[in-house]
Amino acid sequence: MKPLTISHISHGISETGGFKHEQFLLDKLSEHFNTNGQSVIKKTIRANRYFKGFAHLNLLWWSFVKSSADINIVVSRTALSAILRNCFNNKKILIVLHYFDERDRKKIFLKWYYHILFLVLSNIKFSNI
Repeated sequence: MKPLTISHISHGISETGGFKHEQFLLDKLSEHFNTNGQSVIKKTIRANRYFKGFAHLNLLWWSFVKSSADINIVVSRTALSAILRNCFNNKKILIVLHYFDERDRKKIFLKWYYHILFLVLSNIKFSNI
């Protein structure tokens, strides 16, 4: 039987509490499949930098390329590219949204990004998300 691959795709300059929660999800998910007899290859793919302005486009491209595992654990800022990459296959996407506040004074790009993300998630039913 082919091993199941689980990837945690993350970014940021420091490993925050959110990162630790995502790692906990990765560990527990792989533990669950191991308990049920499935061999698992788990990996954390991390860009150790902060993305601002047009660099978000680089982040979206980077996460598009990296979200190729059977199960991809992504954060909200990389979710659209993971959805785009995996909307026509059987690979699963788990989106971790730590918090969202519309009054958070985000830049215009992020405001539009989150608007599109929530529009896609609320209006299109995907079986793999």
